[in-house]
Amino acid sequence: MLLLSAVIVRKAMARFFSLRPLNLPFSTKRAETCYVSFIAFVLFALMLFSMVPHASLAAPQPAAKPAAKAQPEKAAKPLRILVLGDSLADGIWAGLYWESRRSGQFEALRFAKNGTGLSRADYYNWEQKAKSLINAQKPDAVVMMVGINDRQALYATDNKKRYRFRSEEWLKRYKARVRAVMRHSQNKKIPLFWIGLPIMRDQNMRKDAEYFNAIYKEAATEFANIFYVPLWNVTLDENGQYSSYRRTTAGKVKKFRASDGIHFTMSGYSILATHITASLTANIPTLRTDALQIAATDSEETAKTRPPKRPSEPASQKQPEAKQTAAQTGQKTSPETKPAQKTETAPQAPITAAMEDRWQGVRSMLQAETAVKPNTPPQKTLTVGVMPAGIKDSLADARLSIRDSSKAAIEVLDSLVGEFEARDAVIARCENRINELVTEASVKMGALSKLLDDVDRLKNELSEKDKKIKMLEQQLAKTSNTQTPAVAQ
Repeated sequence: MLLLSAVIVRKAMARFFSLRPLNLPFSTKRAETCYVSFIAFVLFALMLFSMVPHASLAAPQPAAKPAAKAQPEKAAKPLRILVLGDSLADGIWAGLYWESRRSGQFEALRFAKNGTGLSRADYYNWEQKAKSLINAQKPDAVVMMVGINDRQALYATDNKKRYRFRSEEWLKRYKARVRAVMRHSQNKKIPLFWIGLPIMRDQNMRKDAEYFNAIYKEAATEFANIFYVPLWNVTLDENGQYSSYRRTTAGKVKKFRASDGIHFTMSGYSILATHITASLTANIPTLRTDALQIAATDSEETAKTRPPKRPSEPASQKQPEAKQTAAQTGQKTSPETKPAQKTETAPQAPITAAMEDRWQGVRSMLQAETAVKPNTPPQKTLTVGVMPAGIKDSLADARLSIRDSSKAAIEVLDSLVGEFEARDAVIARCENRINELVTEASVKMGALSKLLDDVDRLKNELSEKDKKIKMLEQQLAKTSNTQTPAVAQ
């Protein structure tokens, strides 16, 4: 076709130049040859253009970006949880703080004070302080825990007397203070979660903890909006006894309680906070609704973004496929060829959700790049259904190294927290002892002041008597002077 066109154009140009020669500086023959060559080149380009399919000239469509993972809707206004009580309550606040950072559904307000309780109202009056904090902070819920510092005489603010621990009057007044805090929260229509004491290492403290838990549980049953949250069974080991260590779900043993046998490590407070958060979620309708919505959103997005696992095929189905592939390619299979045996490898660390999400984006991009376009010959595509072993191994190694380093740091922090908690407990006991000594000294000073008053009174009486004695002496002197002249006469 191309040659025929060139011949026709050449003859036409020759005829044209023979009839009407051009005034060119070079010969007519050379001009004819140049024009014929140029026109032949143009026709050749047009033929190539007509042979190219129009679909290939269309602008390539950009690869579809993977859908962004929808974030779960957080609560518009997190619930305010007011934490009151002693040093144990302060540790629970720390656990609730990290739990709130994880969920974002509530905010833990720290108002606990170490070394306090309900017995020593002269040192720290929780009955009045709790009322003022509830009125000022206006929380959505209150978490309170006391009792570990109440194993002492109760100071009465009305008559300035002290009542012996576990006496009848002590029990009566202590229950009245517990009910006063609960009643105020009930009147404000704010749910109060009273946390029970955990099991203690010391036998006497363990009995006292059970004694206090019975008081709190009985008082909580008298109010509709007060919830008693026991920690006794949560802090027991597998044998139902006290233990400073606990085995985690991963099978590792971690320190659970502090060295004083009373407080907890940070990991222990985290376990208690999880238990308390479950009680909060079960009894606060707003918190429960938000938690259920977030759980449903997480499950839906996980089902959309994560690809389903491919079912494992039996070996009987895989072998025919291999034979069929060899037949198509025309290759001969050697009878001595044996299937590769799988080597047993150490179990790798599980891939987290964040890693899967990142790999999902890479997978979608690779699929878009390797997709077969229309009107193009089939090409070899990259299989991206499964994460490559090299990337998976590197991610697992990185995760293990980070986990080991963080584990060592957490153990150091746990030991430091345990030491500081032990020192805080010693300081709290010293403060309690100092307060007792101050109280005893004040009582003795009062008795001494009474003795001084009695001494002053006796001095006044003696001075009065001295005056009377002098008056009698003067009267006797006068009487003796009047009688002396008479005797002389």
